[in-house]
Amino acid sequence: MAIFGSLGAAASIVPSLIPRTASEIGVGAYELLPAVPLLFWGLFLGVLIGPRLAKAKGSQVVVQMASTALAAGLAGVTGATSAAVFLSGGLVVGLGFGVIEVLVTAQVRIDGGDAARALTQLNIAFALGAVLSPVVLAVTMRLLETDAIGYLAALLMLLSGLSFRAANRARSTDSSKLETKPLRLFLLACALYVGAESILAGWTATIFSELEITSAELAPIGTTIFWGMLVLGRVSSLYLTPRYLSPGGALILWPVVCAAGLGLTFTFVGTAQLAAAGLAIASFAAGPIYGFLIAKGLEVASVEDSAKATRLLILAGSVGGFAIPALLQVDPSITLAATVGAIAMFAVASLGTLAARTNTNRERVGT
Repeated sequence: MAIFGSLGAAASIVPSLIPRTASEIGVGAYELLPAVPLLFWGLFLGVLIGPRLAKAKGSQVVVQMASTALAAGLAGVTGATSAAVFLSGGLVVGLGFGVIEVLVTAQVRIDGGDAARALTQLNIAFALGAVLSPVVLAVTMRLLETDAIGYLAALLMLLSGLSFRAANRARSTDSSKLETKPLRLFLLACALYVGAESILAGWTATIFSELEITSAELAPIGTTIFWGMLVLGRVSSLYLTPRYLSPGGALILWPVVCAAGLGLTFTFVGTAQLAAAGLAIASFAAGPIYGFLIAKGLEVASVEDSAKATRLLILAGSVGGFAIPALLQVDPSITLAATVGAIAMFAVASLGTLAARTNTNRERVGT
């Protein structure tokens, strides 16, 4: 849990620093926004190489190495004196992130129990770290005129990574071929969801600054609001979904609500308060989606294939997290970002509907 909390802090600090760093080095905020897709490109590479390194060195050693790299990248972002350094640091943060996420998450299904609940709890720990760090960052920048909290977050990432202990489990030969056809809908949905979420996570601080909701120093509060609403949505889903929704229904309702919130943002982008309200609604609704996507995706894979399935799902998410925000760099604007995010979330809802029907048909055939 601690290592996921540290991951959340690292992931939120990178976009939170964009307005302040851009002002300090004399560039526009939009010039540093590519750090967000670069972070996801690093995550993609990390997910690819992590399991291979784990075979040779063991998961525990590889996670410790990745946390060291991530801490170094975060320190580079914090002390960046040029756009190139900032962007390079974001890439390294993503690389370490990907290695850690795929190796730690893969244990959930193998350990048994309620996978959806366990993944939601890990995501809550991640979101709590992401909520708190921008608040502390904003306060220290405002009162102490320093962004040194980034170095503290890097240290916490290093310590939590070095203290990580891999769970004991039977060694897998990993030689069987995973049947990917049942996973296809979930892979596409993961790509679209993470792409939309990365817009919310990466753009919120910049939106708060560009719409003059806050000053550049207090812009990280926008990231805190995003992650705060996200964790509230995840916590709420632990109680609301079992009582009122099936997991399949949750994969339809929450994306639709998220898309509606983003629709409010791009419709009223000229009215800062309404745009901010739309972001809050979208962030709340986005909270439960990822855990359900991973858990439902893992249900179509055997326990023996869970590590491979997890890797594919995270890879798909990282592709979307890189590609969709990267497309926005062609002509970056708040309206375009919110519009693309809304379309992606509506597509996730459509895929959730299709997946629910496909799984129902498969169960009928099985019986």
